[in-house]
Amino acid sequence: MRVTGTSPHRPGLEKIEELFKRTVPIGIEHGTVGVLARDGTLFEVTTFRRDVETDGRHAVVTFADTIEEDRAPGEISR
Repeated sequence: MRVTGTSPHRPGLEKIEELFKRTVPIGIEHGTVGVLARDGTLFEVTTFRRDVETDGRHAVVTFADTIEEDRAPGEISR
């Protein structure tokens, strides 16, 4: 499911919070919100993002619109 939002600071997260009754703000600054299932299982939903600057361990990121922008070489295995 592709979900887009209107806020540049929380792209898509408002829509996730509208679609699911039980959400937890677990990493909003990273574009992540938790969705709680009926059985209490927590699913982390994260927006697409891309590195702007990185030292190999820590990264400064910006939100992206597509998976192609999000994935870095070797990040997604095939």
